[in-house]
Amino acid sequence: MLSGFVENLKNSCKNWWLLLILGILCIIAGIAVLCSPAGGTVAIAIILSIALIVGSILGIIFVISNRKEIPAWGWNLVLPILVLIAGIILLCNTGASVVFVLCFFAVGILFQAVETICVSISMSKVEGSGWGWTLALGIIGLLIAFTLFANPLFSMIMVSVFAGISLLFAGIESIAVSVQLSKMRSAMKKEEAENK
Repeated sequence: MLSGFVENLKNSCKNWWLLLILGILCIIAGIAVLCSPAGGTVAIAIILSIALIVGSILGIIFVISNRKEIPAWGWNLVLPILVLIAGIILLCNTGASVVFVLCFFAVGILFQAVETICVSISMSKVEGSGWGWTLALGIIGLLIAFTLFANPLFSMIMVSVFAGISLLFAGIESIAVSVQLSKMRSAMKKEEAENK
């Protein structure tokens, strides 16, 4: 049973570098949003929409390329497809309300945090995977999402700061997961070579 899980995990992380690219793009977009002038919602909307479109396309490629190894892989396509649609809508309507941007980010951070926690729980079955750090990032993501939901008025005032921090955090999460998946894949390949 465990050997089947390990084999699936090894196969599912063959394109770990897509998550690394996604993380780097999120960090760049986060820095750009934080550096944009306060109240520049049009600039923020354009940066966010481009980040959402590129990130969702990378997410779709990752899921489709690992569809044989990911159980119920179709469900994993739902979030990136929704993000792609929202990114296109936002790009076509740069005057979109701050509330839409904020709510979208809160939901996005919430989904990513839950996904990160699930990945960390799966990684905990492999010794030396460093799953605790991934779990901690997921929990911090939950706290950020709940803060965005709990204080909408304050969050609207600070939309550029929250959006930038959210993008930075999403980027750090993606990079952390990609690095852990890469390490696990290398360790499993090394163990496989030693057992031959």
